Amino acid sequence: MNLLPSTEKENLKKGLRLRFLILISFIVSGVFLVSIVMLVPAYLVSVGNFSRLSFENNSLHVETPASDTQLLSLPAEIETKSRFLQNYNSSVKVMDSFVEVVKFLPEEVKLDSINFMRGQSFDNKKSASMRVSGVASNREMLISFSNALKNSGKFSNVEVPVSSLTKDKDLPFTMNIFIE
Repeated sequence: MNLLPSTEKENLKKGLRLRFLILISFIVSGVFLVSIVMLVPAYLVSVGNFSRLSFENNSLHVETPASDTQLLSLPAEIETKSRFLQNYNSSVKVMDSFVEVVKFLPEEVKLDSINFMRGQSFDNKKSASMRVSGVASNREMLISFSNALKNSGKFSNVEVPVSSLTKDKDLPFTMNIFIE
């Protein structure tokens, strides 16, 4: 009782399958869209709760490690500050020594340079030393300048090399002075 030719039957079966696949795809996409629309409010609520809890959690954990690291870094900070104060105290001592050298400087003696060195040893003591270089107008002025520095009591040793005393006028000199 099927009066349709076989080619027409095949075309009808293909059309039926195509309509069936289109209907299934519409149903699946409709279900997918409805599920997305229904899940969006729940997703937004959970994201809000997660961000609030993570903020609270982070705020609880931030204080403890910061205070721990501050406590752990305290000895290093104390050491750094004590080194700074030691350097500051020794630099004040060096500046006072510079003032003392300039105070005893006669007008006939001109200074070219003053070099400070730390950690020098004299009489088995570690202290700072100065190297004072310049030109003296005559031998007597250089000797009086070195004697004034020796007699001041501020310096433990004042060395004037003999080679500095070879000329009578315009004597270039270099003194090594150890600071007490």
